[in-house]
Amino acid sequence: MLSVSVSSLIEVTPSRKFKSETSYSQLTIQGFTQYLFQLEGTQISSRDRLLKRLTLEIGLDGALVLQVVSLGEKSADEITERLLKALPKGYALYHETEAAKIIKGVRGRYFHFRHPDKGDFISFNIGAGGKPYRIVLGSFIDPQSKIRTVLEALPDRPFRKAQLVHILPQSIVENRQPIKAAIDILEKEGYVKKIATKGTSEDYVRTEKPIPSISQPKVVG
Repeated sequence: MLSVSVSSLIEVTPSRKFKSETSYSQLTIQGFTQYLFQLEGTQISSRDRLLKRLTLEIGLDGALVLQVVSLGEKSADEITERLLKALPKGYALYHETEAAKIIKGVRGRYFHFRHPDKGDFISFNIGAGGKPYRIVLGSFIDPQSKIRTVLEALPDRPFRKAQLVHILPQSIVENRQPIKAAIDILEKEGYVKKIATKGTSEDYVRTEKPIPSISQPKVVG
């Protein structure tokens, strides 16, 4: 005899734990990407980056019905190709990261692009609505750029991204997405290091990597 609990919705939290809600006849898990099923010796798997929803239900005939559907998000390669068309020539994908929080069943994604000659960074955030939010960060050697401003403002003690809201200009804070994008790149470049994760909060420390020299304007004449 097959025994099935009556929980209905299991949500994958940012810490990869399951959050459940009670209902009647169906089990749903959503917010994951890849999967691997072992069914009587047969493996079924998917390794793409599309967000998915798994539904388990017991039919009237006692059969277990398993269904996996995509939540409609495009693959990373498709998104990258689309975003490159919105950028000037010369930019290339540098880094891809995820948001800590899940909103409306979707974990936001960040695509960071870099111009290899100029050293400029431009990032895009894509959330539940699917519309890219453009974040121009600039270069490390530009004293007026957002990423340089964030780098110079980093405290010498352990910190969280939320604490930077109080020490950065409002033009950078905005909806906090520029801070997230800048920290992602600073971590990739080795200027900051993640030391702990507690739920959706992440603790960082500034490393000893020296800050790049500011570029000097060219003298004409």
